[in-house]
Amino acid sequence: MAIRQYPPHLLSESSDALDDLFRLAAELLSQLPRRSCVLLRPVVEPFDPEREDVDLLISEVARQQLLQQAFEAAERGRCHLRIVRHREDKVQLTLYSLNGNTALKFDLWTVFAQMALRPEYRIPAEQILNLAVPSDCRIRGDRLRDSVASLPPDVEFCIYVQHLESRKRSITSPQVQLRLMALKSRLIDQCDSEISYLFESLHQLLQTDRISRTILLQTHMHLLREVTDRSGLPRQHKPRASSSARAAAEIQRGVQRIVPCVAIDGSDGAGKTTLTRELAQLFPQTIDVVSGKKLYRRSWTYQILGGLICRLTRCSRESLDEFAVRPLVARAALAHWQLLARRYA
Repeated sequence: MAIRQYPPHLLSESSDALDDLFRLAAELLSQLPRRSCVLLRPVVEPFDPEREDVDLLISEVARQQLLQQAFEAAERGRCHLRIVRHREDKVQLTLYSLNGNTALKFDLWTVFAQMALRPEYRIPAEQILNLAVPSDCRIRGDRLRDSVASLPPDVEFCIYVQHLESRKRSITSPQVQLRLMALKSRLIDQCDSEISYLFESLHQLLQTDRISRTILLQTHMHLLREVTDRSGLPRQHKPRASSSARAAAEIQRGVQRIVPCVAIDGSDGAGKTTLTRELAQLFPQTIDVVSGKKLYRRSWTYQILGGLICRLTRCSRESLDEFAVRPLVARAALAHWQLLARRYA
């Protein structure tokens, strides 16, 4: 895929680039099914894209649809994008302006896993989204308010308290206090006697500097009760990863921090070689291009196996690829990593 040059009139001014990205995001989100995603945190002014991101609780189906729509928007030349997935329940989607100077980051969560009293609890997004209601017009200043659903104030308050405690956030910061005050106003408007104890808990929270265990327990039980009663689905538990898997993941992240790399994959003729050559010319001192052909088809192991097995068994190259590609590429990649380690040692 060759690097595209866009006409100057398509490049937004830096002051308007963020607004353009928000409009694009609102358009993409509005195309999702109703009650398929909610904001975990309001997006209010002033919004600093360098320090803030947008947290969305979204169903797995809607997340795949959103990523596909974002990719199609990038193909039409409306933005650039970056998709990163380090965890099963989280995908980071970043929309870039056409000049690349402005970025809008989205964290797409399919599981709520911040239950402070029971960290092993994992509530699928679909269970919480069953509680969603049409967007609340009283949430002023939220740029994406009209594009997504919203949670009832009691459920949102419970989720927010669990988040604050699990992340060890200070409840005395001005940003937290403003959001608690907004939730208090929405709880008053709800006028539901069954959740009056939550209003009292919120009132106490605004007058103290820490979250008491009583408030934690109240919000914990209320959230689980709402999820169970309205959705009828059981809560899920977080499976414990083995120590070897955690160690392997830490080693992988450590290697990526020391020697960052990008893999470009695609079908034959898609332009992988052209793209890597362009990148290498832009940054000749920092980019080391490694071709998959060098690691696989041009390796001595493949040449020997290909010449021997294909002649003896008369199998096609495609059949040999299905059998040999993984072990050969793994061996060649390990050798290349060793070469890089010796180079940077």
